[in-house]
Amino acid sequence: MHWMVSTPTQHSRFLAALATHLVKLEMYAPTGNEGQYWIWRLMIDKDQQGKGYGRAAMQEAIRLLKTRPDCKEIWLDFTPGNVVAARLYLSLGFEQMGVDEKGEIVMRLRM
Repeated sequence: MHWMVSTPTQHSRFLAALATHLVKLEMYAPTGNEGQYWIWRLMIDKDQQGKGYGRAAMQEAIRLLKTRPDCKEIWLDFTPGNVVAARLYLSLGFEQMGVDEKGEIVMRLRM
């Protein structure tokens, strides 16, 4: 497996892990609020789910964001009913903060 990292702007970062096809796509950026970063997307190919790639991707994103001195919190949201995502994020230390205007579950991880 190979990791590719690129920075299209100074405010966002895209990570992609490639095997024979795309395994994940992850995007994060600062929110505009001091110390807050938002993970916009974590997508794992349907055929690659259940193999630990989501956990590895989140652990790598958290590790990278911890190296940023300005990162105090990581925020994310996901569709209600996605129990696998909820379980993963809770196991990584995220806490549920409520529901946003789109009806998605919002979580936060304090550094």
